[in-house]
Amino acid sequence: MANWKLRINVANIWEKYPEEVDFEEFKSSLISKLNTYTEEVNEKFGKDEAIEYENLVDDINTTDDEDEFDWAWQNLYDWADENLVWITTF
Repeated sequence: MANWKLRINVANIWEKYPEEVDFEEFKSSLISKLNTYTEEVNEKFGKDEAIEYENLVDDINTTDDEDEFDWAWQNLYDWADENLVWITTF
């Protein structure tokens, strides 16, 4: 079992999509929440990883549809796996 260094919890946002909110509202809420973890990423992993995290979050923010979002989200998950970060979506 992994020893997670950080947990990012976005479950409350994830559970509302698509029944309660549309894609853009979901994405906006998700980006806002992910951005709240940037300082903690910086503290735990350093400036370079924090910049990488910010870039990945920005990639998600610039997606136009669910297919692009899925690709960008997977990239964030890959980063999280490499850094032992658990992203809670449910």
